[in-house]
Amino acid sequence: IGASAFGFCRNITDVYYSGNEEQWGNIDKSTHIFSGTYNDVRYHFNEEKPSDMLATGECGKVKGDITWSLDRNGVLTIDGKGEIADDICTSFGDHAGWGNYAGFIKEVIISEGVTSIGDYAFCNCTQLTSVSIPESVTVIGYDAFRLCSSLVSINIPAGVTELYVETFMECDALENIEVSAENENYDSVDGVLFTEGAKSLILYPSGKTAEKYTVPDSVEKIETSAFAYAKISSVVIPDSVKEINDYAFEKSGLASVEIPKSVTKINGAVFRSCKKLESVKFAGNVEAIECSAFQSCLSLKSINFPDSITTIAELAFYNCDSLKSVTVPKNVKKLSTMAFSICENLEEVILWEGIEIIEYRVFYDCDSLTDIYYMGTEEQWEAVKIENPEQIEEKIRFNFAGASDISGTVGDKVSIIYGGLDGNMKVELTDLSMLSLYLLGDTTLDESVLKVADVNADGSVNLADLAHFKQYISKDDVTLGVQ
Repeated sequence: IGASAFGFCRNITDVYYSGNEEQWGNIDKSTHIFSGTYNDVRYHFNEEKPSDMLATGECGKVKGDITWSLDRNGVLTIDGKGEIADDICTSFGDHAGWGNYAGFIKEVIISEGVTSIGDYAFCNCTQLTSVSIPESVTVIGYDAFRLCSSLVSINIPAGVTELYVETFMECDALENIEVSAENENYDSVDGVLFTEGAKSLILYPSGKTAEKYTVPDSVEKIETSAFAYAKISSVVIPDSVKEINDYAFEKSGLASVEIPKSVTKINGAVFRSCKKLESVKFAGNVEAIECSAFQSCLSLKSINFPDSITTIAELAFYNCDSLKSVTVPKNVKKLSTMAFSICENLEEVILWEGIEIIEYRVFYDCDSLTDIYYMGTEEQWEAVKIENPEQIEEKIRFNFAGASDISGTVGDKVSIIYGGLDGNMKVELTDLSMLSLYLLGDTTLDESVLKVADVNADGSVNLADLAHFKQYISKDDVTLGVQ
C-alpha cells in the first residue's frame, strides 16, 4: 500500500481488516498511508465487520444540538433541534461534515425540529435524488443545494420564510419546485418558484425541457439569476414586468427575446454568455444597457436599439463574435470602456453627432472593423473625447447624413442609406417588409429609422414611399432619397 494512498481523506476514523494484526504487519506498506487526516485511525482485525453506518457526526451551529449519520445505502439522516451550520459540506477538521461523502449521498432525511439549513449544506451532492424537509424549517441557505445535478424535484414546506435563487443554482436535472399551499411567502406555478401571489419570479428550474415559456401577467420583477442555466430558448415577457435583475438569463439557452416597454433598464450581465441568443427586440423604453449585459452572446448578429437608450456601459457587448453592424443610439453621449471589444466580425459602426466620450478600448480587437460612420462634421468630431484615438482614427468617416443618394462614399463623405431600415447598411427585401408592416400599423419605427424610410424624400412616410421602394427593388429606374 503506497505512501499517502488515503492521504487527506480527512474524515477517516476506522480501518477494518479481515486478517489478524500479524498479517496486517506483514503487508508491504508505507508508514504514511493516512497522512493528512485529522483523526487517530483505529484498526479493527479478524474480520470485524463495520456497522451499517458509514459515518456519523455533528452538524449544528450549537455543539450537541444536531447530529448526522450516513448509511451505506447513501441515506443521510439529520436529527436534533436548531440550525444546521453553514459550510458543513465543505469544511474539514473539527467542523467536518459529510463533505467527503458528497458524491455518495442519494437521499437526505431531515427530522422535525431542525429550523435552518445552512449555506452550502448539500452543495455538490451530485447523486442526491430525494430530500425530505420538515415543517419546522424556516430558512434554506445560500447555495444549499447548488450543483445537485441529479435532483429532479423538491418540496418547500409551509414554514419556509427565507431562501435564495442560488439555493438551487446549477441543478441541471431540477424540473419541479413545489411549494406548500399554506406557505405565505412563496408560491409555485407549473413547477416555477415565485414569491407569494407570483409578483416576482425567483427561479425557473434549469432542468425543465420546454422550449418556450410565458411569464405570468402577475409578475412585476424577474429576480437575479432566475433563468440562469435554463434550457429554455424563448421567453415571453409581459408588460407587467418592470424590472429584470442582474444575471437573470445568464448562460441560458435563450435564442430570442423581446423586452417590453415597461422595462427601462437592462441590468448587469442579464444575458451574459447566452451563446445561442441571435435576436433582441426592444419595445422602445429601455434607457440603459448596463455592464456586461450582452457579453459573450456569440450568436448575436444584429441589434436595433431604440432612441430611448442613453447609456451603454462597460463590456456591454464584449466578445459578441457575430455582430457585424452597430448603430449607436442617437441619445448616447458616452461609449464606456470595452463596450464592443473583441467583436471580431464587427465591420461597421454608426455614431451620431451627440456622442461626447469614447472611453478606453471601446473597439479593441475588433479586427474586421473598417468603417466608423460619424453623423456630424469633422469640427464636431474634434470635440469628442477619445481615450485612445489610435483605435479608430483611420476608420472614421464624416458627414454620414450629409448626402442623399446611396452611393456610399465620396472621398471621405459618407451618405445616408435611404431604405436601409434594419441598419445593416444594405437595401433589401427585409427593409421593404419593415416599411409595409409600419404602414399597416403592425410595428413602430424610431425617428432615426423613419428618416431613412422616407425614400421619396417628401418629408413624410406613407404609401407613396412604399410604391417608390417597390419600384427600386424591381430595378426600375428610380433613385432612393429623391422625389
